[in-house]
Amino acid sequence: MYSSIALLAMILPVANEPSVSWQNNYRIAKAAAVSKQKPLALFLAPGKDGWKKLLSEGAFSAEIQRLLAENYVAVFIDQDSDYGKKITELFGVEGQTALFISSRDGDLQAFRHDGTLSESDLAVALNRYSAATHVVVTTENLDIATSRATSSYSSPAPVYQNYFNPYCPNCRQQ
Repeated sequence: MYSSIALLAMILPVANEPSVSWQNNYRIAKAAAVSKQKPLALFLAPGKDGWKKLLSEGAFSAEIQRLLAENYVAVFIDQDSDYGKKITELFGVEGQTALFISSRDGDLQAFRHDGTLSESDLAVALNRYSAATHVVVTTENLDIATSRATSSYSSPAPVYQNYFNPYCPNCRQQ
């Protein structure tokens, strides 16, 4: 009897955690993000579970999963697929992993990061760009998102392809 209750107590909290509903088509995910007024979180990486490669820890914590499930339309595209190669080229990704976050209305790219992230940096970015009060004026990088800019003057963030719109006309056929 007591072992059944203990087992149930261990299972129930896991069942209440929201799971990320991964999209695998950029165009469909973009339309869903606009209709839900949520930012789009686009993960590009090679392999079936490549989104796990974005984190240096190798797996998303319950908090990261909750942030993605509640505040974003999450899309993962496998860079090894033909479709993934096209999207990777359209977004100008040169490395193995990349993350793009759109503005809430889907008109602008709010954040771009090539390479891996720590879990804490990903959490900061996900919180920052899902906030209804955040106004997107340029594509930001990790230093801006985490306020680690140096004290010497430098441009605020690299601008990728003139405020690259996460919706690209060439993606319609994809």
